[in-house]
Amino acid sequence: MPFGLKMVRGAYINEETRIAKEKNIENPVCDGIEKTTEMIHANLDYILSNLTPKSELLVGSHNRETIMKMKSLMESHNIPKDTK
Repeated sequence: MPFGLKMVRGAYINEETRIAKEKNIENPVCDGIEKTTEMIHANLDYILSNLTPKSELLVGSHNRETIMKMKSLMESHNIPKDTK
């Protein structure tokens, strides 16, 4: 089953926080950029832990820390850099 996912770091953090306060509801975003990065890294680890042989994954980021984390996760999950 094809599946696509986009994890966004901070793009809507201010707007979503404001809306949650106005509506007196739980904030749907992480509490700050650091917590958002932790969540993204945990999600990447979860995804890599649950790949099947037929899985295809593309990860892109403008964040150097996330790129380095992804490279480390690929290594720990024995995923070669040049997998096609």
